[in-house]
Amino acid sequence: MASIPITKEARDQFKNEMWLMAARTELSRQFEMDSQVQSWRGIELQDAGASIPSSQELRDIRTIKAEGNALYAKQRYTDAIEKYKAAMRVFLGEDFVLPTQDYLNEKYLLFGDVSRDQRDIIEVAACAGNIAQSYAKMYEANKRVEDLIALIDWTEEIRILYDCLKYSVFPDAPAWRQFHLKAVEFFTVPIKRFSGLANIYRTLGNTSLGSTFSHLACNYFAVSDGATNRSKILALRSIASTDYGHFINTRHPEPSIYAQLEVTHPELQICGAWEKLEVAPGRKPHGRSCLSSWIWDGKLYVGGGMNDVYMEERDMWCMTLSTRKWKRLPDLPPIRPSAGLYTSRPMRNWQGKTYLFTGDTKVWVFNCATEKWGSVNTKFRGTWPYPNNDLVGYSSAVLEGKLYIFGGDDLETRLGVDIFMELDLETLRWRHINGSAGVKPHRSTPGLRVFTQLWAVPEQRKLYLCYGDANRSQAERAGHPSGFHTDHTYTDLWSYSLETQSWKRERFRGNFPSPRAEHCVVYNPVLKRAIMFGGYNAEMNSGIRFTFSFFSDTFIQNPETGIWQHVLTKGFPTYRAQCAFVADPDTGITYLHGGWTNSDYFPSKAVLNRTFDDLWQLKLDMDGGFMTEDDYHIDPRTVPHGPWFQCFGCRRFEQSPKKCMGTCGGIVFFCSKSCQESGWAEHKQKHGCGKR
Repeated sequence: MASIPITKEARDQFKNEMWLMAARTELSRQFEMDSQVQSWRGIELQDAGASIPSSQELRDIRTIKAEGNALYAKQRYTDAIEKYKAAMRVFLGEDFVLPTQDYLNEKYLLFGDVSRDQRDIIEVAACAGNIAQSYAKMYEANKRVEDLIALIDWTEEIRILYDCLKYSVFPDAPAWRQFHLKAVEFFTVPIKRFSGLANIYRTLGNTSLGSTFSHLACNYFAVSDGATNRSKILALRSIASTDYGHFINTRHPEPSIYAQLEVTHPELQICGAWEKLEVAPGRKPHGRSCLSSWIWDGKLYVGGGMNDVYMEERDMWCMTLSTRKWKRLPDLPPIRPSAGLYTSRPMRNWQGKTYLFTGDTKVWVFNCATEKWGSVNTKFRGTWPYPNNDLVGYSSAVLEGKLYIFGGDDLETRLGVDIFMELDLETLRWRHINGSAGVKPHRSTPGLRVFTQLWAVPEQRKLYLCYGDANRSQAERAGHPSGFHTDHTYTDLWSYSLETQSWKRERFRGNFPSPRAEHCVVYNPVLKRAIMFGGYNAEMNSGIRFTFSFFSDTFIQNPETGIWQHVLTKGFPTYRAQCAFVADPDTGITYLHGGWTNSDYFPSKAVLNRTFDDLWQLKLDMDGGFMTEDDYHIDPRTVPHGPWFQCFGCRRFEQSPKKCMGTCGGIVFFCSKSCQESGWAEHKQKHGCGKR
């Protein structure tokens, strides 16, 4: 394409217009009537498809796309897909791999250049949407999982295109800064595809991700009163809003839906089981969240965290896994006291020594063999990046003898930081890899955040980082200009390669988890899978009492393919965040302990929040996953579904049904005497229960 001379004035005008659109978008999200009415007033949306093309390339892509549309109308979907790809390659080049392997690829980033016609990306996104629709038709006809995975990949391609456009225009803008092009198709393409994908995920049982895409279709790609030429957008949004109604009052998982799910797509779902483990009699740690946990030499260690009333816990315990008996250990060292979720300072174990980093060059070390605390003075060249010598809410991992620290709250901006540090555990020398205090993000690295998850995949020599929060609510209270009344939940996945010493933004594939923070992730070295459980999303309306959601869903990822699977279980632990998730490196058993939730998710008349002291084992239907024959045949009426149980008689989910008092030991529940009478014969036949 021939370049068009662009003056500095024209470039500045383009940038200013984009920032204006971003500001309008930000205002429209504040849910204040005055702001909503004014946010798009006077904006005239263009019908890009009906406009005269400005270049031969734009004419060519429209011609080839029309040929694809003709093939689509004849139900020749495979041929139509190739035509749409050919149309995209008019701008991308003949050798461009589709869908893209690189999230932030150079070709897509060029669409934000001021020399480009904004209709270029509209046409490319429309082709990607048409490819997704073609795979949707093929999947409807044949139910082939390959078509479903391709449908998901191509819908993600639209998100990637739009993100690349944003980061091209605003390479240093924070993730929550958004903007919209002034074209009808900029809205209609994602509304169609995201709404369709939301229903796909709802069918698969991944209601949290379905809700995410439905929210995008219904709210983000919406235009407030005042814009002109928006009838197509409003018509599509009306349909999307109807679909969103299926999610607004749904918990994730929703017991009544989840109990009926079966694995229908093994490439995207996997059968599993949660088993609540009983511990030996005696003293044990009480409920807590934000705790640290690790396994060493057959023992499960827990320490620190937050209790029910947001106070910091300093006790440490270990459990011998063969006997499940707890033992009290020396308390945490005298670190600076904290409260609430800011008690989160994850400890990491390496070769029998556990390291506690608090934001200072002095690092505390617990020797698991001697069961004693000590400290080491580490070395750093230059200006220490944490001005208060304090850091909480960060994520950490150990890989090849080095401790990595990312993000957290340094108690300055309160938004979080994007500082990435490496401590060599042999030499005790720090290396500042990237990031800084303050709001200085860049598209090439993960943005500032708290309560993200960082995990190591030794076989790949990589670290992975997923999701997290920008703590905008705390920043607002501190008077920071980037503050807002709700936190921003990130939607990204990154990898850091030890070989290239660089970050790479990864694309999500398969049946992946919805955006969240305060979740837990562990890489199981025996199963060679990353496993994610639970968490919290400040921007997802639960529709119950609070405008946020807790989760209790489980996902696994194969790092070789990048594809996620949703773990389907009969019953599950209560919705929670900030729990401990650890894998035994010797046996491959995965354990869950602790966490917190609020009274929407664990009904209570006494408290708004609750912490947990329970211990669970996750089993998976794969080699080394510890599934037994009984686990495949669990009756959902005999296991807890979060805080609810299913009545054995009428199958309704109740908060406080009556436990059977017969000889079965109370393995089933009844919500009324009539249900007990109607279900007694089946219960007696199945479980051999009799009257006491």
